[in-house]
Amino acid sequence: MSTCRLALVASFCLLISTGLVFAQGDSDEAGTRTPGIEHGGRFFGFTPAHLKGKQGQRLSRRTVVAADASDDADSSATVTTVSYGEHIVGDPPLPPGFEGEVIDLSEDVKGGKLWIDNSSCYWMNAEYLLMWTKGMSTPPLVTTSTAGTPQAQAGVLGQPGTTILFGNRDMTDGSRSGVRLSLGRWLDPAHCSGIEASYMALGTETDSFNAGLNQFNILARPFFDTVGAAEDSRLIAFPGTVQGTMNVAVSTQFQSFEILYRHDGCESWGCHIDWLVGYRYAELEDRVRIDESTASLTGPTAGTTFDLFDQFDTRNTFHGAEFGLIGNWDIDNCWSCETTAKFAIGGTSYRGQVNGQTITTDAAGASTTVQSGLLALGTNIGSYRGDDFSAMADFGFTLRRQLACGLSATIGYNFLYWSNVARAGEQIDTTINTSQIPPGALTGAARPTFRQINDDFWAQGLRFGLDYRF
Repeated sequence: MSTCRLALVASFCLLISTGLVFAQGDSDEAGTRTPGIEHGGRFFGFTPAHLKGKQGQRLSRRTVVAADASDDADSSATVTTVSYGEHIVGDPPLPPGFEGEVIDLSEDVKGGKLWIDNSSCYWMNAEYLLMWTKGMSTPPLVTTSTAGTPQAQAGVLGQPGTTILFGNRDMTDGSRSGVRLSLGRWLDPAHCSGIEASYMALGTETDSFNAGLNQFNILARPFFDTVGAAEDSRLIAFPGTVQGTMNVAVSTQFQSFEILYRHDGCESWGCHIDWLVGYRYAELEDRVRIDESTASLTGPTAGTTFDLFDQFDTRNTFHGAEFGLIGNWDIDNCWSCETTAKFAIGGTSYRGQVNGQTITTDAAGASTTVQSGLLALGTNIGSYRGDDFSAMADFGFTLRRQLACGLSATIGYNFLYWSNVARAGEQIDTTINTSQIPPGALTGAARPTFRQINDDFWAQGLRFGLDYRF
């Protein structure tokens, strides 16, 4: 038999024995305890045997006071107070001006009444987050070569002297700030069930690359050319041939919302466990944008400028059912700790968007605009949608220090995991059929494409907050 069941049987026996004493008319004797009841795993109106002698110990969440059978809450009445998180376990008189809900007990205790303090029906929490997230990988996007490299080999992957300046690594994986706000309410006076809403958002994390005029003698954008079946590059800067600037910006945003029903579970060995069920929503957005501006210095295009951009966006949304457990341990009158384990299953919908544009301005000032760039061409420009089954897991630990007037300070750690998401950088295809570069027409393989690759996402870090119960 579990510890919770043993405690329940013991409490039932104590309740019966206390009721017998009351029935025999011994309630007027000094030291006689007022009969009580057990509701939702909590004891009201008496101190169970296994809790005797634990004066000042924190037991749970609120103060409960039971008086003898009377119609008035007289301040001189002898009562039993069982403290749930605020005061002591003992037998003080009913406090003057006591306000609370009055619940009629069963006939077994001869019309006794139970006063339950109305305090701490609501709780709210505000936390500052310092989190690290899984980065978004991208292919090589910017390269350079050593001085003296021939033009045909400049910036080409695999050639001697070529160095990757940006890309080919995880982006947006640094620390970032965030916030989490929670608001909850107990639905019954015994604090056996409640409802809580929580919102979490992380600040936008960015990575970038910027190269101005004359900063690099050789600057290029690498790709694989399907026409020539070989690695190639688009030159942004090369002595005597072309000069230009380049900017790459990568960003990630994350937010989540959940609403949960919380119900009393069991209490054993100083640990109180509640179970959770509810709904969870999450959103992850990524963007990769590449801008370049170049001017031709030689040949028939001398004096012509090219301004183009490639942009890749993804937005993932999760909707799912969430289940979990919360365990609370009271260390002493001031300190307590809490562990949380939540698991959500549902579906992730992603939306991908690829855009590109090139503005060409000749030496006479005439300009033309086409809706394509270098990595964003006619074969992959457009919108893409998809749905996948996915799961989210959220584990946390919180240490709480009670201050005063229902206020507590908290510090904790959280780890969140989300499966099957589409990251923008991983959708970039650097294999290009150059026949379709304007003003040409596509001949052969339809590349680049939207790759539709799924990955996972996680966030972990520290939480610092204030908790208020009122």
